[in-house]
Amino acid sequence: MRDIQAFREMIENLSCIDLNFKGLRFARFNTREDGLIEERIDRALGTLSWMGRYPSAQVFNLLMVGSDHPPMLVDTEVKDKKGPKQFKFEVMWASWMEDSG
Repeated sequence: MRDIQAFREMIENLSCIDLNFKGLRFARFNTREDGLIEERIDRALGTLSWMGRYPSAQVFNLLMVGSDHPPMLVDTEVKDKKGPKQFKFEVMWASWMEDSG
């Protein structure tokens, strides 16, 4: 318990923030007699200054292969897939302009 408390204090002293993630919601699956246990115990942390330096960073929880912990990927250069919207001219605008002019 002392180690856990020391770890929590370190996170608080460094002002670390749990980074948002995409992918699997739970990072650990364990089957017990009373059912399936799903936990999110793997996390990526960052500070405000780190987040300012890498504003497009994202954490991805990847698929599990050969372990009960899936790998995590912190990508600091995620590109926005959305480009600028293409302008589309509506023919009805031309008729509205003629009617009002």
